[in-house]
Amino acid sequence: MLLSNKKNNEIRNLTIKFEPPYPLNIIFDEECMFLYNLIFRFLLHIKKARFALTDKNYVLKKTCKMLDIYFNELTEFEIEVKKIALRKIEMMKRKMCFAQKELFNFLESLEFFIFEVVIRTSKNSFLDYLTN
Repeated sequence: MLLSNKKNNEIRNLTIKFEPPYPLNIIFDEECMFLYNLIFRFLLHIKKARFALTDKNYVLKKTCKMLDIYFNELTEFEIEVKKIALRKIEMMKRKMCFAQKELFNFLESLEFFIFEVVIRTSKNSFLDYLTN
């Protein structure tokens, strides 16, 4: 499971430590840094999931090349059985690839939303607050 392995426990223990000077310490207090750490770890989990999906795609492509079976010295029946098995494997692989790409696109969109909408909007509203 993605959330229970050792590397995710290591991500859970990562923190950003920042001790800002006087005027900034009013804004970046402990509660703010706690929230930034939660967002940071969440984004790391998304990046890790995207990397895992990309890596799995590589493995799927490599496996596909390895599935090329040479039909030397086989009976006609064995050749037909292997052809049927390969068609079923190919269908299953296509379904897996489709699901994988859908999940990858979802993670990409979520990451974009967090970076562009949440963080940028927060930054802009903060800057507006400072100028007023």
